[in-house]
Amino acid sequence: MLQPFFKLEPSFAESFLERMLSLKKIYFVSQGYKRGFNHLAEIHKEDILLTDYADEGLAKIHLNAVKADKYAAIINLTKPVHFKKIREMITGEVYDVYRSAVPNLKELEKRLDNGYKIKLRRYIETQTNWRIPQGESVQSQFEVRFGELFLNLKWRTQRVRLKFEDIEQM
Repeated sequence: MLQPFFKLEPSFAESFLERMLSLKKIYFVSQGYKRGFNHLAEIHKEDILLTDYADEGLAKIHLNAVKADKYAAIINLTKPVHFKKIREMITGEVYDVYRSAVPNLKELEKRLDNGYKIKLRRYIETQTNWRIPQGESVQSQFEVRFGELFLNLKWRTQRVRLKFEDIEQM
């Protein structure tokens, strides 16, 4: 399972949180994150995904979309209790915390090309009516929405937006 997001390392927790404050990205929506699970780790922590927002309204929309998640919450960095809690989450022993941001988009696209090309081709053949002639290609672009990774495919004038996990399951 592809894990595309930036893992927050405990040693950089303070500087990361201060940077978010300086950028006025003071709202975080937290949710569980199944892609972070490390099957090789001896000790398994709870994986949490954080998505940052400068606008509280957008954070509330995201929270509403994931409200069934037991880890769903809005964290406001300007509240000392919240700031302390998120710092403890990042630096503590209970959670592995990820930020819903792709650290290197080019590397992610390369991993898609190398590891998922056959599955992507199978998806296009079975789930679309596209008959792509030799010499033409499908353009792909990643998108993160409410902590979920999506893949936008475009061929000529046709477009498909799908959850990345749909490709993984092919």
